[in-house]
Amino acid sequence: MTAVRPPRRTLSLALLAASIALAAIPTVTCARGRHRHHAAPSHDVHVQPAAPSASLEANAFRYRQLAIGQGDSALLETGDGHAALVDTGPESGAEALAATVKSLGKRLDFILISHGHVDHYGGLRAAVGAGNPESFIVPHAPEEGVEWARTLAWLRGSGARVVEGQVSSTLSLGASVGITVLAPSTPAITRSRSDVNANGLAVRVDHHGATYTHRFLMTGDAELETEARLLDSPESLKADVLKVAHHGSAFSSSLRFLEAVAPAYALVSAGEGNDYHHPHGAALERILGVGARILRTDLHGTITITSRDAGLEVATEHEVTDHAENVGADGGEEHLPKRHRPRHKSTVH
Repeated sequence: MTAVRPPRRTLSLALLAASIALAAIPTVTCARGRHRHHAAPSHDVHVQPAAPSASLEANAFRYRQLAIGQGDSALLETGDGHAALVDTGPESGAEALAATVKSLGKRLDFILISHGHVDHYGGLRAAVGAGNPESFIVPHAPEEGVEWARTLAWLRGSGARVVEGQVSSTLSLGASVGITVLAPSTPAITRSRSDVNANGLAVRVDHHGATYTHRFLMTGDAELETEARLLDSPESLKADVLKVAHHGSAFSSSLRFLEAVAPAYALVSAGEGNDYHHPHGAALERILGVGARILRTDLHGTITITSRDAGLEVATEHEVTDHAENVGADGGEEHLPKRHRPRHKSTVH
């Protein structure tokens, strides 16, 4: 088995705008229960037009981080005809989300909402109309205002099956994809920057092949307190692909957490020129420090990762200037209580 050569990166700790030398993105192949990496083909990352996606082989899996503006939404599809949404983005992206769901030509198995902030559920009604999901998974967590409470009441009043995600509970998406709920745990986290964020759903999506498992870790808007709890079971965090918490906020993605995940790819869902200065340079710095390749919806558009026997194939909607994805917004107003700089550069293993 051929090991991937570690990406070579030089990162200025003073300014992220300094040049960063990156090697080609690796294609990752994992044996069941282990991370094992193979040399990348020459075409492992390419630009694809915004067109209806090609059909999948029966045992394949496709993950799409949708370019939905300043919010979060991911579409999961299996080759045996199943699909689901994790979050539905802001209301401003609802029309585009509905069109994407309709293009599938199938009913959604479920919609999972990580937490009750409108940038994660604003497109819910449009997604329901387009995908007619069989069920909904929501967190048992502090509610954020009357709109989320009304949304939950609407769901439950519609007669839909609404399930509160519990730690260690599992979902199936077709024959080869399993989803495990990793958070929120009990007792609820209190006195954090945002208890709604801190007690949101975090899930790991496992695509099982005959000789491998590819893992996708989805962290919602997890806070540092959430990550600290998740680190009680570090082996459950290992993943090939990390959906970065809270749009690349400085208040998530601690170094210890990132080292436990050891992702090959880190996906940031953020709106172009957003007012929050997401993603933040401090978070990007830590992600680069563990050897992950960063892909961002504000720059790359929709990011598509297809999992199959040969490994992970990555395609982006747009090309970007070399290394632009590694530079945070200037003048960001977020500050970590204590800045965690990478202690070393590590390979994904």
